[in-house]
Amino acid sequence: MESIVHTAESAWRSKNLLYKALDEKDEDLIDLVHQHLTNDPVVQALSMGDLIKPSTKKQSLEYIEKLSKCYLAVGIYLPVPEDSEVAAGDEAKSRDYAKADNKPILIGYVCLSPVPPSMSHHRCSNIAICLRGDYQNRGYGSEAINWVVDWGFRHANLHRIGIGAVSFNDRAIKLYQKLGFTIEGRQRERILWDRKWYDLVDMSMLEQEWETLRASKE
Repeated sequence: MESIVHTAESAWRSKNLLYKALDEKDEDLIDLVHQHLTNDPVVQALSMGDLIKPSTKKQSLEYIEKLSKCYLAVGIYLPVPEDSEVAAGDEAKSRDYAKADNKPILIGYVCLSPVPPSMSHHRCSNIAICLRGDYQNRGYGSEAINWVVDWGFRHANLHRIGIGAVSFNDRAIKLYQKLGFTIEGRQRERILWDRKWYDLVDMSMLEQEWETLRASKE
């Protein structure tokens, strides 16, 4: 009983992050997507695969609506420090906590792709993750991916979880491999960028691989 309660109490958080359902009317979410994701060309190039162009507010809202229809769609938040103080030297956090009136800071999202009812028996889904540029390279992406993988296998009864990266994104591919994903293959010349064609690298983790991976860390 106690172990079940403990697991439930911590189900929507990880070591450094909180996870909350995406709300299409949430102004913080709208601001994040419109200002820091769909209108950040670097984020577009590395994470989205969409035609790189400035987005209107309407297009950003349509993007949020699409995300909200995923099997799992959560915002990635930095919780407020217990003492309401931010570590010295982290100016980005200081500004954002001040702007948010010491509320949790929304820094991105992580989703599992929709599972049509007619396909649910296959127990498969794919990860989509996107972080604000100024919160990348801090370990938050790895932590969020580990959390969503654990959620998928522990609570959603998935058997296979996929993830992908464009072949020019070596950093993402190496990270996903480090987290336990296996390269399955490449969709050759699937992505066009600046008049050059790049492969889309398909990766996945199976239920039994996740069990072995987590058992080795206990």
